[in-house]
Amino acid sequence: NNVRFEALASKLSTLRSITEEIHHDSHQDANLLDNLSNQMNSLVTNIKASSTKLSRLFSSNTSMVKMVGIALFFFFLVYTLYKLF
Repeated sequence: NNVRFEALASKLSTLRSITEEIHHDSHQDANLLDNLSNQMNSLVTNIKASSTKLSRLFSSNTSMVKMVGIALFFFFLVYTLYKLF
């Protein structure tokens, strides 16, 4: 009987340690997800602010927007041609 009791105690100890590891890992995962959520919220806020600034720029100074657009177009054209050849 003592041998069976010790085997059962060993199994319970193993089960308890596995349960504690799972609990610890779940807390780490929850913290990671909270951090990711906070970072995504911050990213969304920054994107909204940038979008607002960009729309103000487009509405206020169309000649500069055209000049920047043409410059970007030529940059990407030269870059693409450079990569192809």
